Amino acid sequence: MIHGTDEYPQVSLRNMRIPFSHEISIALKPQMMVTSQSAADFSWEKRQCFFNHERYLRFFELYNQDNCELECLSNVTKALCGCVRFSMPRSNDTTVCPLSMWQCMYRAKWFLRPSNNSRLPPNEEFEITKIVNSCNCLPACSSVYYDVETTQTSLDMEKFLLATNELMGDDSDK
Repeated sequence: MIHGTDEYPQVSLRNMRIPFSHEISIALKPQMMVTSQSAADFSWEKRQCFFNHERYLRFFELYNQDNCELECLSNVTKALCGCVRFSMPRSNDTTVCPLSMWQCMYRAKWFLRPSNNSRLPPNEEFEITKIVNSCNCLPACSSVYYDVETTQTSLDMEKFLLATNELMGDDSDK
């Protein structure tokens, strides 16, 4: 799993399944986005990003968009379900949802999609809309992200093991 050092690792968002008997090559290309400190003179609305000191997150010391979105999802899930997923950040007094609450947890994720939060049931609309609107998860003004390129090829395990044995000087099958 590839993520920035200041990002909460979210396996469900960034994973890649590697098939058996395949060789995988991964090329990582780090990309850095740095915003000049002089841009701090402009409002975050105008520059469309947050400097670290401008946006407080309850569960994270450093601001980044992924952490903000995860915290938002955690808040919406708690408001809808009364609990949060095991993998979500939470306060000590917040309970972890049992597996039987999976539909509620899925609905919380669904509500965060911009096209869906206008279709909330009337009794949930005000509370959830208020939470979703308060999320305001813009990108960080300075961040590192990774372009990932993968290639995979089939691997003939029998030939691979024979070649490995030859390289290691193992003559046991002769």
